[in-house]
Amino acid sequence: MKNKVKKIKQELQKFCGSDWVRLQPIQKKYWELLKNTKWSKEKTEMPKYSILEMTLVENPDFNNLDKLAERIETKMIEASSEILDYLTTLD
Repeated sequence: MKNKVKKIKQELQKFCGSDWVRLQPIQKKYWELLKNTKWSKEKTEMPKYSILEMTLVENPDFNNLDKLAERIETKMIEASSEILDYLTTLD
């Protein structure tokens, strides 16, 4: 398991080191659009590798992974839909 995590970290660092530079203007654009919304209300700085960060499931039950995955998926769909709806109201 440790080796798998290490490999994922290395791949992410490689991605962030190359393609991420190219994506930073897009990240900044959407951060500016969303930084004063309820999704970012407690953030004072733009996250390094994302636009928004949110907790989808409080107190996850790791003893029931199927139910947890379903809850995460449901919350992600709800949050994504709400964010997209908000973005469509902007010019």
